[in-house]
Amino acid sequence: MQRDTFAGDIIFFYAYDIGDDIDLEMIKSQHLVSTYSMPLSVRFKNYHIPISYHLRGPNLVSEGEGYEHFTGTEAIDQTIDDETVRPQCFVLSKIHGFGVLSYCYRIPFKGSLGNLKKRLIELKSEYDQISDSHAYETFKKIHSAVTSPQFCNLKNDYFTVHISPQRSTVPSDKLMETYGGDIASLLRLEVDLLSFYQQDMILRSRTGYYGDELMVIDSGGSFVYDDTCYDSMELFEFVTIQLLELQYFDRLLDRRLHTFYTYHLDSPKARTATSIAELAQLRVDISVITERLENSIRMSGDEYYSDIYERLVKKLSIDRWREGVQRKLDIIRDLYEVQQTGQDLVFHKRWTLVIVALIALESVIGLAHFLHYLYNR
Repeated sequence: MQRDTFAGDIIFFYAYDIGDDIDLEMIKSQHLVSTYSMPLSVRFKNYHIPISYHLRGPNLVSEGEGYEHFTGTEAIDQTIDDETVRPQCFVLSKIHGFGVLSYCYRIPFKGSLGNLKKRLIELKSEYDQISDSHAYETFKKIHSAVTSPQFCNLKNDYFTVHISPQRSTVPSDKLMETYGGDIASLLRLEVDLLSFYQQDMILRSRTGYYGDELMVIDSGGSFVYDDTCYDSMELFEFVTIQLLELQYFDRLLDRRLHTFYTYHLDSPKARTATSIAELAQLRVDISVITERLENSIRMSGDEYYSDIYERLVKKLSIDRWREGVQRKLDIIRDLYEVQQTGQDLVFHKRWTLVIVALIALESVIGLAHFLHYLYNR
């Protein structure tokens, strides 16, 4: 078995939907959590700017300085071969105004790739629970600032294994040849090697910019062999949140449409009209958030990061979720248009009846005046 040494970071991304909206200004003014300022990346527009806050815990250090210090080089090498060692973890925690909490946990490592696979599975299960605990603690603190609070409506996660070529012993040109099978099974959280078909399907989705760089993107995680990869980490965080919101909106629209079909189609017209108006307002709110999420990334002139983003979109089936949400929004639009058309018809019919009645009344009055004139001659 190969015992080459690799060094880098295991990075877990988590996103939680906890309500309709979060009042960020209220959180800051009332100091509900300990916030700090983090510069917005040049790759993102000023839509839905989140607030960052500190988390503390055993072996947990808050990344209080933002992504410019999210490099991993300041961490002391830790071996993952020794399972009794609990590695130090660095965390970025954010609160988003559209009702989402997000966490990015970075655990430095150094060891063999075989042991990395086993340790990754253990850490993934461990941080699934840790992130739940952190999200719930935060939810309780900011509960008063959340509109329609609920913990949690939906949860989404993603992971990245980042290996530093400068701190590892394997040249990049030998990495895929020697460890391609291990990388593929690692991305599926499997200890055993996958079939050659599965390996080929996973490893086919790889890219890189310079000759010594490599990135393999899969549906649940990515493998990154690059010393300057931390700009792309923001893309992994972003698509995790984007997918979460699309899944939440899809579920929300399903519930609202089901309720409308079940309880309102046979109800009095006034109640039905109110329900359609509520659906129409929901459609506007969802459209605004999804459009701003779509337009948040500045990709013009940066083909490499555009390629990474498009690969993530494909692997996470984001287009399929977009289409599902859009179909339901179109149904709501059609319902609203049918309602408006019906109201317009009723309006025109009523005014037509009023006009006919006025004409008839005028005719009766005219006839009465004529008969009165004949009678008095």
